[in-house]
Amino acid sequence: MTSTLVRPVPVVSTRPAAHVRLAPRAWLALHGRYGHAPATFATLTEGVRALTLPGVPGALPYTPVGRVWLAAGDPLAPPACWGEFARAFLSAARAAHVTPALAGGSAAFAQAAVREGWRAVRFGATPYLDARTWSPRGHAGRTLRNNLNRARRAGVEVSAVPCPDAPTWAEIDALSAAWLSARSGGRALGWVLALTPRQHASHRRFFVARRSDGPLLAFLACSPLPAREGWYLEDVVRAPDAPGGTAALLVHDAILALREAGARTVTLGCAPLADVALPDETFARALHLERAARQLGPLLAHAYNCGGLRRFKAQFAGARWEGEYVLLAPGLLSTAATLPALARALWGRRL
Repeated sequence: MTSTLVRPVPVVSTRPAAHVRLAPRAWLALHGRYGHAPATFATLTEGVRALTLPGVPGALPYTPVGRVWLAAGDPLAPPACWGEFARAFLSAARAAHVTPALAGGSAAFAQAAVREGWRAVRFGATPYLDARTWSPRGHAGRTLRNNLNRARRAGVEVSAVPCPDAPTWAEIDALSAAWLSARSGGRALGWVLALTPRQHASHRRFFVARRSDGPLLAFLACSPLPAREGWYLEDVVRAPDAPGGTAALLVHDAILALREAGARTVTLGCAPLADVALPDETFARALHLERAARQLGPLLAHAYNCGGLRRFKAQFAGARWEGEYVLLAPGLLSTAATLPALARALWGRRL
């Protein structure tokens, strides 16, 4: 594909958008019906706003960051309405004299948004496992089996925790703090990358790894993906001194348990800057911006180990990879405004 940029088209909203604040219960109800993208669940906090359209089911959650409106994932709405939400979000932002942007959208949403004048920039790819038939083979399967054997030889065991009790929460909190302090610079991530296992905990699934009657070695917090009939393995956190293969065993056993519980799809989330060939990219993208984004890899590595994440997720031999996209409004000024806002939301600082 050689097309690089979609020309801006006139945007005319056919329905007046409304901006409301929904209670967490209302957000979770919408997510329980329409949740499709891994990035969305983490943004459903008390302060998030919603763009709604009269006569159209669902909503588009977004967060103001300075003069930028940031949305994450796909609209919490039927896919047939995604284009209308993309058009209305762009129109409403122009009316408010702010810059709109969307991050973590799926290929299907990106394609709908491009038709409404947005520019699509693929910033990574996400592996999706078919839990019903998952059975890693080949090189990835050998890597996974080696890691599983290392952890099992060290006596690591994985168990599901339907609802963490107070002592388990204390261990999870302590392990989270230790993991954050061990990261480069000790800087916590924000927005969709924040480590918030307690958020909407009753809607999550939890798994822990430890030696028999020993301290917590690792934990996994999963968030629901109702529209895909599956789960997003959102937070995989291990102690620095955990035996090799602990995280792999934790994920492996969680996938099997979720399959037994009826899950059809499991994902480990986006691998940023993963440059893989994808069959779903049948729409024009801003390829020059994608090439520029890949040049930021070494800078991003100081806060986010992109290469390590890609290798860790690849060992689970996902049935397919799907692109994840940042959607930008037309114009260079929109790009210039969006990048610092994304940096501020994700890392608490500007580029």
